[in-house]
Amino acid sequence: MIDPVSVKAKAPAVERRAARRTRVLLAAELEIGGKVVSATLLNLSSKGAMVACTDPPPGDGKVVLRRGALETSGVIAWVKGNQVGVKFDEKISQLQIAAILHRASPKG
Repeated sequence: MIDPVSVKAKAPAVERRAARRTRVLLAAELEIGGKVVSATLLNLSSKGAMVACTDPPPGDGKVVLRRGALETSGVIAWVKGNQVGVKFDEKISQLQIAAILHRASPKG
């Protein structure tokens, strides 16, 4: 008989996110300590985002993410190379996410 504990231990780890992330590739801005830098929004969820920027912040700290009508504050969760993880202070709604995605889609 197969031991389910040993099988589970050998199985690859599955990443579990607190909120579903949507992949995007959109221009955005980060404000860090009063300095505004251009950024690219790479993914977005109700609780946070991943952005890329040419001048990433050195580490933790407060940040404001702006994209279109979205302006939300948060903290830097991690920095890896030119990518920055942002954890929002307050959840954003699915309607806000949908509005950002709808605004980014081509008109036709």
